[in-house]
Amino acid sequence: MGFGRKPSDYDPEAFQGIHAAAVLVLIDEACGVPKSLWDAASTLLTNEASRILAIGNPDDPGSYFAQVCKAGQRLERPAHRRVDTPNFTAEEIPPEVRPLLISRCG
Repeated sequence: MGFGRKPSDYDPEAFQGIHAAAVLVLIDEACGVPKSLWDAASTLLTNEASRILAIGNPDDPGSYFAQVCKAGQRLERPAHRRVDTPNFTAEEIPPEVRPLLISRCG
């Protein structure tokens, strides 16, 4: 089962109360998410089967996401290069998805 929730930036406690055998917290555009929401999301990781998956570009050095992406942090940081995406490889994908992915410029 899955559901979406985005509490107000000013009410991070709204994340509390989610309990399951495994919780996966997805944070998209993670560079724009304030630290208070990261802290609130981390309270949902109550067992070893729970995780946070943060997606984004750490291009704002003042963001919390940029801080957690720095070397030496105790996080898994898989890096995916743009040339590994289907618009640069021969991977088959539905034609309606192709224009949504990063592509060659010019």
